[in-house]
Amino acid sequence: MVLLDAKQSDLPSEIAQYLTRAELLIRQTEPSSFVITNQRVTIKSGWLSRRMFEMLLPQIESIHVNQGIIDRFFDTGIVVIHGTGGSQEIFPGIRHALEFRRVATESIERYATR
Repeated sequence: MVLLDAKQSDLPSEIAQYLTRAELLIRQTEPSSFVITNQRVTIKSGWLSRRMFEMLLPQIESIHVNQGIIDRFFDTGIVVIHGTGGSQEIFPGIRHALEFRRVATESIERYATR
């Protein structure tokens, strides 16, 4: 009969930690493209599966960026776009999230003052 010591019994938690780290790495390297024109915002993201989002500038109420410690280290973040009518789109693992928010906000302000 073989008894497991304390280190061997922690194997499932070590595997879970490894998978969590792998998921974070994949999220940080997920390809994304952003297009901000004078009329709309377009975001394409995804590695294995693609997701495309498009919204006209006057329909955007606010853009939020959430960053944890790891996100700040990798200069990524979760971009949350709130649209008119209560719609909400969430994009995790977006590189240069704060820069995206700044440029999008400037474009919205320019559109509003035309």
